[in-house]
Amino acid sequence: MIPTHKRFPFALLCLLLALALFMAGTVSPAAAQSGTTPILVLVNDAASNKFGRYYGEILRAEGLNSYDTATISAMPNLALYKVVLLAETTLNSGQAAALTSYVNGGGYLIAMRPDPQLAGILGLGAAQGTQTNGYLQLAGTGPSQGLATSTLQIHGTVDRYTLASGAVSLAQLFSNATTSTPYPAVVRSANGRGIAFTYDLAYNIVMMRQGNPANANVDTDGDGVLRTIDLFQGSGGGQPWVDLNRTSIPQADEQMRFLARLIQNAINASQPMPQLWYFPGTAKTVLVPTGDAHANPYSYFQDVLSSVTAHGGTMTVYLTEYAGNPSNNDVQGWRAQGHEFGIHPYASPQPADYTKLYTGYASADSFFRNRYASPSSRTVRNHQVTWVGWTDAAEIAAGFGMAMDTNFYHWGPWLQKGDGTWARGYITGSGQPMKFMKADGTVLPYFQQLTQLVDEQYFPIAGGFENLNIPGALAVSQALIDSSLAGDYAALMTQFHIDYDSWGEINGWVTGTLDYANSRGVPVLNADRWLGFTETRYNANYSNIAWNAASSTLTFNLASPATPGVTLSTILPLNYGGNGLQSVTVDGSPAGFTVQTIKGVNVAFVTTAAGNHSLSAVYQGPPFEATPTSTPTSTPTNTPITPPTITPSVTPTLDPSVTASPTPTNTPAPPPVTGCFIDDTVADFSLGTTAGTFVTNDGSVSLSPLLGERFDGSSLPDGWAAAPWVGGGTTTVSGGALTVNGTRAYTTTGYGAGTTLELGHLQHLQHHYQPLRPHQRRYQYPHPRQLARQPAPLPYPAHRRPGYLRH
Repeated sequence: MIPTHKRFPFALLCLLLALALFMAGTVSPAAAQSGTTPILVLVNDAASNKFGRYYGEILRAEGLNSYDTATISAMPNLALYKVVLLAETTLNSGQAAALTSYVNGGGYLIAMRPDPQLAGILGLGAAQGTQTNGYLQLAGTGPSQGLATSTLQIHGTVDRYTLASGAVSLAQLFSNATTSTPYPAVVRSANGRGIAFTYDLAYNIVMMRQGNPANANVDTDGDGVLRTIDLFQGSGGGQPWVDLNRTSIPQADEQMRFLARLIQNAINASQPMPQLWYFPGTAKTVLVPTGDAHANPYSYFQDVLSSVTAHGGTMTVYLTEYAGNPSNNDVQGWRAQGHEFGIHPYASPQPADYTKLYTGYASADSFFRNRYASPSSRTVRNHQVTWVGWTDAAEIAAGFGMAMDTNFYHWGPWLQKGDGTWARGYITGSGQPMKFMKADGTVLPYFQQLTQLVDEQYFPIAGGFENLNIPGALAVSQALIDSSLAGDYAALMTQFHIDYDSWGEINGWVTGTLDYANSRGVPVLNADRWLGFTETRYNANYSNIAWNAASSTLTFNLASPATPGVTLSTILPLNYGGNGLQSVTVDGSPAGFTVQTIKGVNVAFVTTAAGNHSLSAVYQGPPFEATPTSTPTSTPTNTPITPPTITPSVTPTLDPSVTASPTPTNTPAPPPVTGCFIDDTVADFSLGTTAGTFVTNDGSVSLSPLLGERFDGSSLPDGWAAAPWVGGGTTTVSGGALTVNGTRAYTTTGYGAGTTLELGHLQHLQHHYQPLRPHQRRYQYPHPRQLARQPAPLPYPAHRRPGYLRH
């Protein structure tokens, strides 16, 4: 028993201990291990805003892969961390006091829509109410040096505050794209240790990337199909979710880079901090070729893949299950050349729902497993870029083992602005892969990657809206590549349809885009290789980060999956504490580094093969004063993720300048021919001889084919038959036209290799099951007499098969 005279002091000790735990919380195991983790993400899972844990995703996207996450109710010893990132939450008085003590004791706090109790330490003055949505404008100096200075969108509620005495506005709040307010969007306190975002950055990034939750399962454009683009359009013709005048800027990425700068600056007050670069080696962008296929003949695949290979690339192809081609041997042969293959699930009939899309995935997955000896790609694109729910489609894909989504897609007439020009670039505000987040705050194990370069957006043969020719479309590709090299730093994914490329109409754009990427030293990686790099980088971690002030030496470990052929680059400050970076060692051996200018800041890149490494950096040399050059020194290569040769000397390699690309213009149609007789009906041509020719109902004329039909009656002519694709449909002959709705019409006689099918006047086809153009409900070929040539033929495979009229 404790003596009576000892009881009071013991009780007092317990009371003081309880108070300390209430004020500071308990130390999490992660934080207690070494104390070298510099960043703490502090969240409240019970808060009304469920997106707090997305800050971990933002840090990984920005390469700050050394952080702990803790809940506000179990707050660890804050003094162990250089900087605390506080998600939006209300605080009790004890929690507010603990954070205040941390800042007053020398810590750095970055808070999102902070509790008013923290206003005094964050540079916030008097509260002035709130606004819904808006814009911010970065100052373009200090921590926002080199970042975009155009106004950038904000989704969500924004608090309005005046500035406290001595505080500095790092970004100004705007009520719309052009009207500023007197209030800050981001503010730094007078002593520089407190920073407040008056909006929640995580919420804003998720909303930008994933679209409007209110549009989930809403056909906003009324085309009868639920797609990803419905999440970004305005219902009833209203304003789109994304400002079409800002799609040229990766808005989400720029705001995340700003946060990363603020965190780096806070840590650099006491030590240098390593950071992972976005791409392999010193690349400033990557080109990711992909293409959908729709029951195409072998020759189509061979033509496209041979062309891509010949121009220094590989691609990932998404296959429909409703096809006899390609065979397993074909796929294995192309895989040996570096190409990959995945599924192209259908959700039919439209409009889709969860069950239809799930069934489509199950069917496509089964098809691929049963036909091919190699696993399916873990990247995927849905037919018609179908989407259900806000993130339901992502959950379905993840459940089938998919790891990267390509369905967010730059396509549609909604992208045309009021002045007739077209929005291009980043409808999601991002060119970087990041994981989806559900509305309840769950992070899904599934990366979203935007597809920016889409053939069916550009070309008439694909029904494209912009009606570009090859030089015009190539100018779009070149401009995006140039902008990415100059500072957008985006992965650029393509849609090279197997259908359209084989027709020859877009091949010059495909090969020209690949050639331009190669000429600029841009890595060309198929979607699977890009996913492999993305996962390796995401799972990499820095640990045991230590700074020896006496020797001016930074030491740390980098651990990542040892993915073959993948390299990771660590960014280090080029200068620190008045000294320049003198030397770097990797695993005890001297290693070289290159000087890069990233967003206006000169830094050092150290590249290592993926795996586990120990690194050290000594800052004892004279400061670097690198002068940017407009000439890139990198050598173009098509195998950029092979570990580079490390040179012992420092070779400055700075951002290349942007070469302006001409604005694409549509070539006007030739004037109509005048001053001659015009024959444009069957009756007109019947006035003369028609021997050896074939005349269609609309007056088109050609040499007689082996088989030609005008569908003059009310039923299919002899030698033709029809059958549904799945689930029924109709085939109608009326008024000289054949209409297929959910069915296929075909000749009952087979034709040998070399036979082609030409469709002289194909128009107004309802999009149901096997479209040549997979993402639009209707399209029209130009009349043959309006072109210098007929639409390209559709060759059949070498074996005999009926001539299907597909759409």
